[in-house]
Amino acid sequence: MAQDENLLTIRNLHTYFYTEDGVVKALNGVNLEIKRGEVLGLVGESGSGKSVTALSILRLIQDPPGKIVDGEIWFDGENLLSFSTARMCDEVRGGKIAMIFQDPMTSLNPVFRVGAQVAEAIRIHQHTNWKEAMKRAIQMMVRVGIPSSEERASEYPHQFSGGMKQRVMISMGLSCNPQLLIADEPTTALDVTIQAQILDEIKKIQADTGASVLLITHDLGVIGEMADRVAVMYAGNIVEYTDADTLFNTPKHPYTQGLLNCFPEASERKTELEPIEGTVPNLIDPPSGCRFHPRCKMAMPICSEREPELLKIADGHQVSCLLYDHTVVSAA
Repeated sequence: MAQDENLLTIRNLHTYFYTEDGVVKALNGVNLEIKRGEVLGLVGESGSGKSVTALSILRLIQDPPGKIVDGEIWFDGENLLSFSTARMCDEVRGGKIAMIFQDPMTSLNPVFRVGAQVAEAIRIHQHTNWKEAMKRAIQMMVRVGIPSSEERASEYPHQFSGGMKQRVMISMGLSCNPQLLIADEPTTALDVTIQAQILDEIKKIQADTGASVLLITHDLGVIGEMADRVAVMYAGNIVEYTDADTLFNTPKHPYTQGLLNCFPEASERKTELEPIEGTVPNLIDPPSGCRFHPRCKMAMPICSEREPELLKIADGHQVSCLLYDHTVVSAA
């Protein structure tokens, strides 16, 4: 039987949070695919649902108040939503799927030595003894560019800079040779020089191991540097999905076009950037129809009434917009 080219397939995923003010519909039918060995960029404004998507994949949504209410998450041929909590801990989290969280300052335990924290993941998922786990932890720290790794493994997180803490997080994420690495804003709060080093390290290790990467960011520059394909997310929906070159050269969704207009280009002299008017909607009471229509300069009357589907408009290019729905266009 031929191996599926998709390592991860998300179908119709709905994740809600039940609060005193109402139900936050954070993910509203997300469909997503990650091929084996590729880097998929997930981009969108803060509050669009990017991190909730990542946490849903690993089933780390805190219940209560959060709950995955519908959908499927297929990983390497199995639906993760059918796994027991014990199996998710033993086989998946940190083993087959690893995650680099967006804030290295708070992701490391301040009372344990850095080397021990990396070794713990190896000991649990690779079933090794402590001595062997520590040896491999130091090797991983060397691999991600931490100088004097053997000595620094015995230090505590507060003795590391922000960039070095992020390298520790990367070494921890990659220590068990995961099939999928989820990098959630891996360069947040780092200066541009360290950002470039971290991204180069992820790219190099991904090429060496053949792992797939889900790269979550709001930085289009990072997407252009790293991603093979890109999914654009807005208010809990995927609104555009294509390869990186197509996204930057011929974006179709008005939201994607708006994001790119906010992004300065070296080849152009812009005196002012063009922001997208308005803000991401309150997902307790989202707009009817297309969730982007209150901010869209190209909105039609029907956009407030009908929710668009993610439609294929070209080979490998999908857009969720009524401008590309022939039933709407022909009726107009």
